Amino acid sequence: MFGLEYNPQLIMTAAARFALLVGVCVASTAAAAPTAAPAPAPAPAAARRPEMGHAFIRTYQPAEVGGDNQNWAIVQDRRGVIYVGSSNGVTEFDGSEWRFIPTPAFDTVRSLAIDDAGRIYAGTVGDFGYLAPDPRGDLQFVSLLSRVPKDAARFSDVWRTFVTPDGVLFESAEYVFRWAHDAIEVIRPPSRLNRGSAVNGRFYVTLPESGLNVLDGSTLRALPGTMSLANELYPVILRYDDRRLLIGTRRNGLFLYDGATLVPFLTELDTLIKTKSLYRGAELADGTLALATTAGGFGIIDREGHRIAVFE
Repeated sequence: MFGLEYNPQLIMTAAARFALLVGVCVASTAAAAPTAAPAPAPAPAAARRPEMGHAFIRTYQPAEVGGDNQNWAIVQDRRGVIYVGSSNGVTEFDGSEWRFIPTPAFDTVRSLAIDDAGRIYAGTVGDFGYLAPDPRGDLQFVSLLSRVPKDAARFSDVWRTFVTPDGVLFESAEYVFRWAHDAIEVIRPPSRLNRGSAVNGRFYVTLPESGLNVLDGSTLRALPGTMSLANELYPVILRYDDRRLLIGTRRNGLFLYDGATLVPFLTELDTLIKTKSLYRGAELADGTLALATTAGGFGIIDREGHRIAVFE
């Protein structure tokens, strides 16, 4: 189940979306340990936003929604309509009613993305595609599997889907598929892919052989100084500033990466993200950072690492 408070202009804030992004995977990590960035000084009382209260939340049970009881992805279109990837398809919510959009085999939808034109893309189990209206105007899942080259047509769950300037990326453990110009390109790793991230339109992913890589054209290019991330299966990768990435690990907290070196970034949420398994992250509209775990809810920090809020 999950909750939200309907607002005709903005049904759900980016922070509240993290309540949906909870998985059940376990991973071990190994991280570099150069000199850590200084721990954040306690935030002034004003910075702690004493006026902040509890979020307005309405809980919807699976029977009300018509989907399953576990949700993996969420997007919102320009009208404010929400689309949720759950364990048996996509559910659409307009603030009043829910509608179920099945996948061909009622498989789990692991990932969703939406482009500037409002088209919604979905990754499921061994398949991926997009939502398009049928003759009555109801959205249906349209598979792109028939466009995939035969030697890459067997793959596992599509855990990540991203819209980039160079096309839509669908990532499984075996391949990255790029849908552009009405064709599918297959990008093949040396062995397997860990979970990827998109930052400013660029795709980043860790590989067991070389650590963090960036997709450069049709090639995965290893980034220096990141071999310690080689076995990080689910890294959180966000833009920190104009020259650095913020990289979150499952057990070892956060790091800042400047293109050459990983430096630990200490925060007031370190205990939460190190003990409750960091899983996803996002930059919010006000510049703060939301970090979701698989076992302890999610928290929000500012750019200096101060705790803003925790939702358990």
